[in-house]
Amino acid sequence: MRLSTSITIAIAIIVITCTGFMFYISNSNMTNAMRNTAIDNMITSLEAKAQIIESYIESSESMLLAYSKSSDLVKLLKDPENTQLQEAAQNYTEQFFADLNGWEGIYLSEWNTHVIAHSNKQVVGITTREGEPLKELQNTLLAVNGVFNTGIIVSPASKQLVLSMYCPIFDSDGKTALGLVGGATIASNLKTVLDSLKINGLEDAKYNLINVKTSTYIFDENEELMSTPIEDQMLLSIIKKIDSEPELEIDSVSHKGEDGEKYIAAYKYLPNRGWALVLTDNESEIFAQANANKLIFGVVCLISVILISLISFVVIKVSTKPLGVVEHEINKLKDLNLRPSSNLNKYLEYKNEIGQIANAIDTLANTFRNVAATLNTCSDSLTDSSDSISKSSEILMECVEDNAATTQELSASIIDTNSSIEAVSREIENIYDMVVRIEEKVDIGNNRSRELLMTSTDMRNIAEQTLATSVEKINDTKQQIELAINKLQSLKRINEMANQILSITRKTNILSLNASIESARAGDAGKGFVVVANEINELANNSSRTASEIQHLVDESNHSIEVVRECFNSIIKFMEEDMAGSFRNFAEMANGYGSSIETIQSAMNEINSNIEEFLNSVENIKMQADNVNMASNGNAAGVEVIVSKTERTTSIADEINVIAEKNRKNAAAIKEIAEKFKTV
Repeated sequence: MRLSTSITIAIAIIVITCTGFMFYISNSNMTNAMRNTAIDNMITSLEAKAQIIESYIESSESMLLAYSKSSDLVKLLKDPENTQLQEAAQNYTEQFFADLNGWEGIYLSEWNTHVIAHSNKQVVGITTREGEPLKELQNTLLAVNGVFNTGIIVSPASKQLVLSMYCPIFDSDGKTALGLVGGATIASNLKTVLDSLKINGLEDAKYNLINVKTSTYIFDENEELMSTPIEDQMLLSIIKKIDSEPELEIDSVSHKGEDGEKYIAAYKYLPNRGWALVLTDNESEIFAQANANKLIFGVVCLISVILISLISFVVIKVSTKPLGVVEHEINKLKDLNLRPSSNLNKYLEYKNEIGQIANAIDTLANTFRNVAATLNTCSDSLTDSSDSISKSSEILMECVEDNAATTQELSASIIDTNSSIEAVSREIENIYDMVVRIEEKVDIGNNRSRELLMTSTDMRNIAEQTLATSVEKINDTKQQIELAINKLQSLKRINEMANQILSITRKTNILSLNASIESARAGDAGKGFVVVANEINELANNSSRTASEIQHLVDESNHSIEVVRECFNSIIKFMEEDMAGSFRNFAEMANGYGSSIETIQSAMNEINSNIEEFLNSVENIKMQADNVNMASNGNAAGVEVIVSKTERTTSIADEINVIAEKNRKNAAAIKEIAEKFKTV
């Protein structure tokens, strides 16, 4: 049941997947086909509407052109004041208009748009255009050299949508413009024809005729939008697309409307008119048939999946029924039940997989029966062999244990001897290393002592030389200081000069006073001497102040010289007593260090010679200890070989015992397994 259910579920999943993929592909193709068909129908309808528009315009233009060919009109334009010609042209115009259908009016005007004949006689005499609009119209008519179609516009007279047209009339030379004819057809007739065209399956589709150049409505279902600016985003996007790709006259676009629905729009651009026909329909209508087909196809796919799943389950259930018998026999083998059974006999002749499985199970059961019988026989033989091996192993273990005890005693003795020898050898090596280190230290000390001896000698020489040099430098310095102080004594002469200046100043003051007295006696004649006397008096006073300041400075200099003398005396005394004495002591200490170092060096040389003799003795002892250690190690190696072989023998004996024990257990296990098979 589980197998049937699993296979059925797998088949159902595969069928659902394939059917779903087929449904998706079919639906996608159907939707695309419906969309393309709808767009093709819309484009076909647009082509038809465009053809109707072109036919309508061409018919209107041909009528206006036929009206302009009348000779009555040409004659009147050449002689507009002739009343007979006016009446003839008016009658022709009214008769021509009466034969027309769907026209708002038709007229004849001079080149300045002054109307001289009209289908409505009351309009005759008016001027339709003046100034710049007139000039623009005249230039356009001369450029087109035929009917000029201004497009569908709102008529100023009737307020209806009309197709306004103009055609120039030239003189016999074909170049001189005499006047023009104009006319307008009522565009509602065209709209009625366009509205009557419906598309099978797209009955709700609506169309728009728009002016691409001015972005205004021409025709729309909502007549209030006619001739108004376009605000619909879809139409504006089409205008933008036409402006960017004017060579693409037919195309389609998709857009989302204000109501949230999706729309498809097809358009046809009429480049010679500047118009565009647009046909729009809701996708729900376009895909209505596709959605209905999709629902039917989905129901068919669902029913197919259910039927395939049920049929698969029944077929699989019937096909797997023999597996129940096979499963029963396999479970018997699982329980080691080897009793013969006739349930598989009817399937042994099958050529399919069931027959192969039945034959395999029958063969396997016979093989297990033979194996059970063989196991019983081998178990008894293995038990007897295990007993014999166990007895031999016990005898071998006793012999090995005796040899092992003797070998262990010998090994222990040799190990103790080796330990003692190794300990002595290590101590000798330690002593040897220590003596070597002492010798190295003695060598270092000897070298240091020689260096110290040389250094002390250099120190003594340097101290003696420095002492002599210092004494000489002190004497020289003392002489130079005394010489400098003696030179400074010349400052006293400045003091004497200052006294002389003061004496001269006093005399100058007296002389100035006498001059003043004499000038006073002389009256006006001595006024000049008064000035000189005053200047002399002022000079004497300044000289007196300067001399006083010089005396003050000289006194301070003398005092400073005495202070300097005392300082130099102290320095000379320090250099003679302290420095010279220190250098003498240093020289004496250097001599003492030299003698001590010589004593140390002699002692170091003696120690060095004794150490060399001790090293020779230690080396001889070390050689003898190494010889003893080598012999002991040889004995120990031989004992270790014996011990390893004894241990290996013991290990082998243990392994034999373990193998014998395992054989006994294996024999018991085989016996137990053989007894589990149920062959009777």
